[in-house]
Amino acid sequence: KIKIRITATASYIIMAYSGVCTSTINLTELTCIVYSTADSIKESTLQSLTPGTTLLLRVARYPSLVIPSGSLSMCISEILNIPAVDNTNRVGIGIANPFAKLDVAGTVIVRDSLLVAKNIETRANLKANTLNTNTLTANTLTANSLTTTTLAANTLQLTGELIGGIHSIGEVYGGGIVFFATPNGLHGLIAETQDQSTSSSWYDAQDLISTNSTHTTAGKLFTDWRLPTKNELNLLYQQKSVVGGFANNSFYWSSSEYIPDSAWGQDFNVGFQTNNFKSYPDNVRAVRAF
Repeated sequence: KIKIRITATASYIIMAYSGVCTSTINLTELTCIVYSTADSIKESTLQSLTPGTTLLLRVARYPSLVIPSGSLSMCISEILNIPAVDNTNRVGIGIANPFAKLDVAGTVIVRDSLLVAKNIETRANLKANTLNTNTLTANTLTANSLTTTTLAANTLQLTGELIGGIHSIGEVYGGGIVFFATPNGLHGLIAETQDQSTSSSWYDAQDLISTNSTHTTAGKLFTDWRLPTKNELNLLYQQKSVVGGFANNSFYWSSSEYIPDSAWGQDFNVGFQTNNFKSYPDNVRAVRAF
């Protein structure tokens, strides 16, 4: 945007034209403004100018169109951040000499989602609603939802859930406590930290697990809780002191059936597994996978 001002005592006309920067300039009229002697300030503003074009100004006395005596001042009143491309195909927005393939001076807003195939590195703060990346290195990360394979951050602030990363047994995560993890820590099982029932039949167990009020505050954030399988229940028994909250001398249901009217469960006092009639009232502890 360019502002033009004339200082004189007569009536004047400003004519402005633009053209492409080539050997043959074909001019297009931008504006033609007449100012009378009654105008205290003879001023015009040209906006939305196209980069790479020639700007031609003609100032004359009106109506004779004689070039007058006086003074003409012109100043750039606003600069739009037009992307600049250097000789190595690096693009800079708001910066003359870009350091990387894309170098932006200012705030970048991604209206949809940001998907990065490899690494994200920031020297300051990173904020996102949803961020999907393989490797993330940041000083401060604020996000609602984060999906990543490797995360290195000095400060991590989440209003929602951290999805991904490496987890280990005993970690408070995903609405409960991790009681089993794969060797790489990327997958495993989480147990609720309280029983969903102490006297439920096998038939009613899943309904109770699906009832939000039977869960802890953290557990209520998830809806994929279920009964553990027979093998998963034994893994849970092995980590019962890590997870905690189990009833003494109690039998816990698994989802694994034995015969049509009985299912497998486990005694959490001594650890043996046996089958029980599905109608018997026993304990229920929910698990979920990650």
